[in-house]
Amino acid sequence: ECMLQFLGIMSMALILAPILYAAAIGPAAVLVVLKPLSMVLLLIYVTGAVVPISIYCAFLIMAAVNFVTGRHDYKRERLAALANHLVDEKGQPLYDVVLLQEFLGTWYSDANRQSFIRAMAERGYSYTAMPDATATLPSMWANSGLAIFSQWPLSDPVHTLYHKQMMYDYFAVNRGVLGATVHLRNGQLVRAFTTHFAPPLAVLDVFSGLPTFVHRALDVHPLQATHLASIISSAR
Repeated sequence: ECMLQFLGIMSMALILAPILYAAAIGPAAVLVVLKPLSMVLLLIYVTGAVVPISIYCAFLIMAAVNFVTGRHDYKRERLAALANHLVDEKGQPLYDVVLLQEFLGTWYSDANRQSFIRAMAERGYSYTAMPDATATLPSMWANSGLAIFSQWPLSDPVHTLYHKQMMYDYFAVNRGVLGATVHLRNGQLVRAFTTHFAPPLAVLDVFSGLPTFVHRALDVHPLQATHLASIISSAR
């Protein structure tokens, strides 16, 4: 069996740290990362081999949101800085695997996402797993925003949506789970998953102004966690 040992988690103040779960699956390993709203750096031991994994929230929200709010969130500049941050001084990849959330693609605006994909390939992260930019029902506007970049070949991608867990943004963002098998240089197989849960109740309470009991009625985290567990089990 492969034993995963989490060595370190760093998160920004006032932002919820992600829930991390790992389970052995014989010659491979399953890593599940629930949505981090801030940068999280991990080192994970897999049968004695250290697998550097970097996890980021890209915050690549739809341009329509910027138009409504009148805010410029510097998508292009932030993505360029992120791509440069993921390599060393010689331009070589710092991590084996990079997991992204809120890397949203839309049918009407996908230039920033495609530019970042090319930049990552130029920096050695040549293998990717992600949904198409063209969103599928229920959302007309954006895909799940999940992405996996890797130095090493990826296989067996799986992308599943949380169709039954309706939230206020159900028709805007296709929240779900993305996973793939990473074929490391030493022959190890690591099964990596990333997911984007609905916003926590605390965030809704602060920003929406709605009564707390309304948000608790809309709390879909238990349902999403159950769905996620079934996906993990099927990957064994």
